[in-house]
Amino acid sequence: MKLKALVYGYGNSYQKNIYWINQLYNIVGITDAKITFTYKEKREYKVEDAVNLDFDIVLVTSVFFDEIKKSLIDKFHINDTKIYWFIDEFSRERYETFGEKNPDIIFYVFRAHWQESKNGFYNFFSRVMASYYEASRQGYKLVVDMKNYYTEYAGLERYGIINIWEDYYEQPSPYTLEEVYQSKNVILSKFDDKKYNYPDLSNKIYLSNIWWIEVCQNLSRLYKLIPNHMLKENISKEMIRLKVSGKILGVLARGTDYISLKPKNHPVPYDIECFIDECQNRLLNKTYDYLYLATEDLDILNIFKKNFGEKLLYIEQMRMKQNVNKVIMDIKFERENDNYLRGLEYCTAIEILAKCDGLLANCCCYGALGAIAINGEHYIENIIFDAGRYD
Repeated sequence: MKLKALVYGYGNSYQKNIYWINQLYNIVGITDAKITFTYKEKREYKVEDAVNLDFDIVLVTSVFFDEIKKSLIDKFHINDTKIYWFIDEFSRERYETFGEKNPDIIFYVFRAHWQESKNGFYNFFSRVMASYYEASRQGYKLVVDMKNYYTEYAGLERYGIINIWEDYYEQPSPYTLEEVYQSKNVILSKFDDKKYNYPDLSNKIYLSNIWWIEVCQNLSRLYKLIPNHMLKENISKEMIRLKVSGKILGVLARGTDYISLKPKNHPVPYDIECFIDECQNRLLNKTYDYLYLATEDLDILNIFKKNFGEKLLYIEQMRMKQNVNKVIMDIKFERENDNYLRGLEYCTAIEILAKCDGLLANCCCYGALGAIAINGEHYIENIIFDAGRYD
């Protein structure tokens, strides 16, 4: 039986969380300090009218939770145990029954959580791989939900309509999201769950570069996440255009917001001149014939063009200059279906990177980890340079 929820907050956070809220709660009304007139037919209420509705909880969909909670308690005498913050939904697993289908199966749903809505696709990919391991150990069927949970790959125009995961990859198990949400035993994941997202598959220093490499290699022995037909077609098209032959050194060079914003606790990209020297040395000693560069950074691409000329391979994709001063997912290109296409280009770049003979990455980003998880143990070498993390 769904709890009856009064939703407090009618802004951006509400718009980007409405689908899972509707799925899990029976919304009796929506209120906000900005709503100055009650429209019952729209379920919109002034706060002083909304607090008199029949509800089990007040679900606050605003970042100003503390102020709103204090107001509800002080002015309207709402019991504090009835006041929930939408962010807290992501801090716990939820066990649900959505219907009577598949009574003998337990589904584990990997949810794309609010805190990571601006993350790149291979952040999700790498943790889906990790969740695959733990879900399988428990005997659960893993399904990915990037439909009811907002990401910038969807944007408001596709949120709640398209499962972004299925834009690029097949589901890890042979069940649709629609079927899961009609089933009897469903576990909804919590954000960044250590048990599911960081499996104990390496005895190296926890969360070090070599730990991540070994975890991804070990996961790749157990599971494969399969590109869908559209991604496969785009990979094939780019491979034909690149006319790949000989031994290829795959290079991942993360730049843009990692360089301009220096985000706290994120890896520092390796010095570009030293990085180029490492690549040059491998071409000079004839370990490789060509270099394939995966980067979102236009400035880095131009530096590599200058240094490697006809030895350099790269896919056609939209790229950004380093002085972006925004996280990548906040930068939009003026083209139709930009959100979908940027994901397609990114996935294509990483899938081709995984087909190379060796890998050098200028930092331990999820794109590099995704390539290792896809490649398995077939690289001649896979080196992730460690220049520390931003304070």
